[in-house]
Amino acid sequence: LPLGYFGAFDRKDQGRINYDGLREGLKRMDVQINDDEFKRLCYKVDVDGSGDITCEEFISAMQSLALKSRIFAEKSQESNALLSFFCIDYGPQASVMRSSSNLTISELLSESAGPSNTAEENKYQVRWINIGGHHAETLYKLADTYGLNALEIEDALEFYERTRLTRHRDGHLQIVIRCLRAKKKPPFRLKDEQLSIFLVNNTVITVSE
Repeated sequence: LPLGYFGAFDRKDQGRINYDGLREGLKRMDVQINDDEFKRLCYKVDVDGSGDITCEEFISAMQSLALKSRIFAEKSQESNALLSFFCIDYGPQASVMRSSSNLTISELLSESAGPSNTAEENKYQVRWINIGGHHAETLYKLADTYGLNALEIEDALEFYERTRLTRHRDGHLQIVIRCLRAKKKPPFRLKDEQLSIFLVNNTVITVSE
């Protein structure tokens, strides 16, 4: 995202803009966003709660809006990728697996942002969610639940990101690797695929092609 956009908003060259300045700038860019969406956007990107938006926070906001536009484009073109997922909750003595055949992603995410760590509710201590398919709306829901940023989701939606390990400010990890998968039907060839991994507290999220 060109930094020149931030300069157009920060007309006094103060290195930050207030909420009103952000709203006016979005209007000049003809970005359609209602009051509730704008308040939610400011809450998410104003990390330090100062009431002002820094250049870094501004870029994060623009990335969130770009991802939202991508989701709407997918819906309008009816081109959502095939989605499958499973969730495994691991405990000290047992594990429980559920999948898209008997659970929706919305139902899964509405439970909580992961298994509890309290002494009263420690039956399952680690949760693994695997998403198969590049489905922007689903990944956006995951981001909203687990605090991932828009750029991370954009990376997961791409097919040829470079291999890397990133530790984000809140401590969660983002890993992008390449892996080989053997085709199940002839001709039996190896396929190179991208695998995105997010480690957030006691939850592991994997996104495969």
